[in-house]
Amino acid sequence: MDERGPIFIGGTGRSGTTVMANLLNSHPRIVLPAHENKLIVEKGGLRDLVDQLGGRFDMKRHHYAVMDFVRWAQKLRSVGFRNPAFNAQVATLMKDQGLGFQPACEAVAREHPGAELSIHGIGNGFGRDHYDATVNAFIRTIAGQVVEAGIVDTEGLIRPFLIPEVKDRDSALQACRGFLDQLYALPMSRAGAVRWCDDTPSNWLYLDFLFELYPDMKFIHMIRDPRDVVGSYMKQVWAPSDPRIIVAIFKAQFSDYEYLLSQVPRDRVMEIRMEDISSDKPRVMDELSRFLGEENLFNSNLFFDERTNTGTYADSLGPEATCVLETELGSWMERHRYLS
Repeated sequence: MDERGPIFIGGTGRSGTTVMANLLNSHPRIVLPAHENKLIVEKGGLRDLVDQLGGRFDMKRHHYAVMDFVRWAQKLRSVGFRNPAFNAQVATLMKDQGLGFQPACEAVAREHPGAELSIHGIGNGFGRDHYDATVNAFIRTIAGQVVEAGIVDTEGLIRPFLIPEVKDRDSALQACRGFLDQLYALPMSRAGAVRWCDDTPSNWLYLDFLFELYPDMKFIHMIRDPRDVVGSYMKQVWAPSDPRIIVAIFKAQFSDYEYLLSQVPRDRVMEIRMEDISSDKPRVMDELSRFLGEENLFNSNLFFDERTNTGTYADSLGPEATCVLETELGSWMERHRYLS
């Protein structure tokens, strides 16, 4: 039986994580059922669940940890607004004004701040029925005792109230690992694959947790010139538009990543510059194959040189913001050959 673990991809958004995921998915032994499985490391997902259930026993924190996961899993089930009328408004904006899905959702959400919305969903990628069944089975596993009548505490009536069975970190990790194994089992079987990958960008900030969850995992850190990344961030609905704020965020994240890198065996991590795939694709593909222990059967034609958009930051940033970025992130840029 093949014992190779999953492959996680991460990096700052707009750094090539999606491109790398599509490349891995082209390999006959690797499958990507859905881009960015945010159930794993993002807020409300498995990482938070392990942290809450794996600490000291706290009845209410444990209850809320499970309920937060339930809400997050439900939110990630599909994209769009829960109210069909708002989805119709999104469709109209896309058709009449030529807006993309996310900008159209942003416009409607700003008109209706309280409306429930998800701009990212993974249920369809796994198969809605399979996703629902696997999530529900996992919740039954960790929910433990259910007090249907609930309890009354400071915040009022909490009903139903859950008292999870999982009360230590190792058990929580085992339960979460079993959930992911089951979630990915059907897509792997259908694709004839033996391992899966995930490209949630924030994976790079939780490298230690991913290694704890899957000690046999491999991690690919996608890197791109931060000037181009910041310029691209400024155009996204999910990021600040002020380059100085983005630079401050990156500076803190780069520092955290350097520490996390020291906590994981070095043979588990490969760093790939987006620009190198464009300039020296054969070498990068060979190195990637050796790192993953897979034959080089990737469809490298999925990657086009123009996708790097190298040097396009000048129009977005301007000289002043570029100077701030190069000053604040200079040492990191030098280490990764973006500054001499």
